[in-house]
Amino acid sequence: MPIGTLYAEFHEGQGWPAGPDSIFLGNNDHINDFYCTGIGTPEASSSHELFERERQMDQAGAAFPVDLATDREGLYDDSLRYLVWDIADVAAIVTRTAWFDAEQGEWNGTARFRIRKADGTIRWNDVDEEDARMLPRPGDTVERLWERHESDWRAHPGPGDGGGSKP
Repeated sequence: MPIGTLYAEFHEGQGWPAGPDSIFLGNNDHINDFYCTGIGTPEASSSHELFERERQMDQAGAAFPVDLATDREGLYDDSLRYLVWDIADVAAIVTRTAWFDAEQGEWNGTARFRIRKADGTIRWNDVDEEDARMLPRPGDTVERLWERHESDWRAHPGPGDGGGSKP
């Protein structure tokens, strides 16, 4: 697997894993295992604290940061199989999470664009992807929009200037 791959162990007869539970960090050159980061447990300084935090999460709804410590997969089992999430999967998950984090409402992946002039005024509004490639002039910014409801287009949340990018 490439470094950074999100994955979960697959066990035949137990169904597909519900989601990734680890990040692949690379092979261990000395022995037959690899380095990983488990993303399914809370951060803790001891086993006792880990079990106590898991109990608090279960019984009281407590929240703790995820444990992102480096670990070794030390099972030495060459027959293990994994379900992996590729980079497109991860990008889609992050994009959708950012959308909801920005309180944009319902998700609809239909994309439209607008073209903004350097002075901030809109040159073209509500154009398709082909027009967004052909219509910008030097200095214009192409902004991707996402449909919340059919009549409500909003700027796509993104780094910097609200998700816009220079052509």
